[in-house]
Parts: sequence; C-alpha cells; structure tokens
Amino acid sequence: MASKSIESKKSKAELVSENLKLKSEVKKLKSSKRRMFARNSSSWALIFLATLILIIGNLFFWTSSTVINNTRFINTVGPIIKQPAVQTALSQYTTDQLFKVNNVQGYVQQVLPPRATFLAPQLTSQLKSVTNTVLTKVIQTNKFQTYWINTLDTTHEHIISFAKKYKGNGTITVNDVYSRLSKGLTNTKLSFLANKQLPSKVSSIKITTVAWLPILSTFINHLTLYKILSLLLFIIICFLAIYLNKDRRKAVIKLSLSLFLGMILTLVCIKVAKAGIINSISSNYQAAVSASFNIVFKEFIEQTRIIALLTLLIIFIAWISSQYKSAKYIKNKTSLVFSGKVQSVIFPKENEVTRFVYKNQKLLRLLSVSVIVLLIILFNLTIKLFIFYIIILVLVFILINILAIKPVIKD
Repeated sequence: MASKSIESKKSKAELVSENLKLKSEVKKLKSSKRRMFARNSSSWALIFLATLILIIGNLFFWTSSTVINNTRFINTVGPIIKQPAVQTALSQYTTDQLFKVNNVQGYVQQVLPPRATFLAPQLTSQLKSVTNTVLTKVIQTNKFQTYWINTLDTTHEHIISFAKKYKGNGTITVNDVYSRLSKGLTNTKLSFLANKQLPSKVSSIKITTVAWLPILSTFINHLTLYKILSLLLFIIICFLAIYLNKDRRKAVIKLSLSLFLGMILTLVCIKVAKAGIINSISSNYQAAVSASFNIVFKEFIEQTRIIALLTLLIIFIAWISSQYKSAKYIKNKTSLVFSGKVQSVIFPKENEVTRFVYKNQKLLRLLSVSVIVLLIILFNLTIKLFIFYIIILVLVFILINILAIKPVIKD
C-alpha cells in the first residue's frame, strides 16, 4: 500500500510538472505570436510611411529640379506657346477681352448712318473674327514667341528671387515692389533711380496681403534640406521595414509593391486634378489648358513612371532569386541556357576569355550595374531610355552567366 501511495504521489507530481511545462510553452507561444504580430504590424506601418515619404519626396525633387530651377522651368514651360491649341485660345481670349472692355459695337453704330445701324452686330462680329485671325498670326511668329519666352524667363526669375528673399508676414508694400523693380534699372538710362530709398510714408504703403507668401519663402529656402531629409528618412524606414520582418525577401517584395502602388496613386491623382481643372473652365480654353498641363507635368509624370518601373524591377529580382515554387519553375525552364551547352557551342574549349569571365564574374556584374547607374545619374532619364538601359543590363548579365560557366570539355 505504501509503495502504491508513493507511486501515485510521483505520478501526480509528474502530471503537475508536465502541466506547468505545457502552460509555460503556451505562454511562450502566445508571447511569440504577440511579438510576431507586433513586428508585422510595425513593418506594415513602416511600409505605409515609406510609401508616403516617397510620394512627397518625389514631389520635392521635381519641384526643386523643374519649378524652382529657372533654366529647367523655361525649357519645360517655354514650348507651351508653340502649341496650336494654346495659340488659338490666347488669341481668342485676347480678342474677347478687347471687345468686352471696349464697346466696339457702340463705336460701330456711331459711325454708321442711322438707317444702317442694324448692321452693327454683323459688322462687329466680322471685325472680331478679323482681329482674332490677326492676333493668331502674330502669336505664331518667332518674334512674338521669343518675346513671350524671354518675358516668362524674367518674370519667373523675379518671382523666385522675391520669394526667397522675402522676410515679412505676407504683406507686400510699395517698397517691396520698388526694390525689385529698381534693380532692373541698373544698366539702363534710368540707372539713377536704382537702389534709391523711398520716403518712409510712401514705402510703407500696403499693396496687398498674400497669406501663403511666408510659407512659400520658407519652403523654397529649405527645399534642399527637405529633399535630403526625405531621402534619408526613406532609406532608414525601408531598412527598418525589411529588418523587422522575419522573411526579409517577402518584406522587400511587399515594400516594393506598396511603393509601386504609391506611384500609381500619384499618376491617378494627376489625372483627376487635370480633369478637375479642365472641367472648371470654359470649353473654349479646355484644349489649351490640357496641352499646357501635359507639358508642365510631363517630367513629373515621367519621373513617377520611372520610379514605378524601378519598384517592379526590384520585385522581379527579389522574386526570381527566391525559393518560391513559381521562381524555381522559371529558373528550371531557363537553366538550359546556362548549363554550359550554349558556351560549349561558342567556345568548344576553355580559353582566356572564359577563364577571365569565370574568375571575375561578380566584378563584371558590379561594373555593368555601376555603368548603368552612372548613365542614369548623368543623363536626363526618360522611360524609353530607362527600358533600354534595363534591356542592355539584362543582356550583359546573360552573356556573363553564359561565359562564366566552365564548358563541358570532351575527351
């Protein structure tokens, strides 16, 4: 009996011990699940934040390179005046304003005999048509277009310079305008008026208040800093989003897909904004506004598309280099190209070329990528050029892979 009671006590102790162990393991599993959930949630939050920063940073870089840069701005916006739709709209708008401000029909009625006053509307309409035609021909001349672009160049430079140097609270005074205008008189016959101080009573006269001018001034002056910060934040957040994920490769794919969707959303927003602007104006000027919008935002749209293509390329590289079934299937199907058979046809026997490529294949891949990156940085990138670079890079990689495999040497 004593031995049975001892055995039952042992069995109970063992059960209690096992129960405690199971409870401990359950707690560990729950804790592990909570940690995993927290890491995944944090990763998704960082991915969303990285996408948002990319959207904003993309806008910062375009604003800096195109909107603020005087030369790039004129090169981008200058061709607008050469658009037929813009020329037609400009001549029509000018004609409408001339006939609206001046009572042309009233003048025509005054010069007509009393019995012929009923002809005033028809004559006014014909005069308006002739005026519109003449203005269109003037706008189409190279002389007018050159004058238009030069005026636009000067105006843009003055606006940006004024915004950069402005330090007020949004109020524009006579002195603010005069100080800008007087600087342009330095090399003219009115140079004696340049840099003169106006009387305090006159200079302090308020012209208008532009509430957003201080914000614009701050933005322009700190735009370079905003660009650097957005780039650094983007890199750090991307790194953290990938690091927090257990499956890093999957994290890269998720991050790149989110960035791709962010760029698609940007393009959709541009289209919606364009449609909203066009629908809000008269149908007479919609074609001109549409052409102008396309020209102004052409570089931004192209820049956004290139980023979207880059994200797709990263997704493809991460996927094809993974152990996913779909990736393995594609690699197995293409393995014949890199099995040595192709190389053995080109080089039946090993030679200096195959030995060099085999020994330096990593260096050659790195060098080819570096050359493509350098070309992207040095030259103005377009979608067609980007696709061309990628095709060249893929062909170079294929050639390196073919030559890097030792040929099958037959006895």
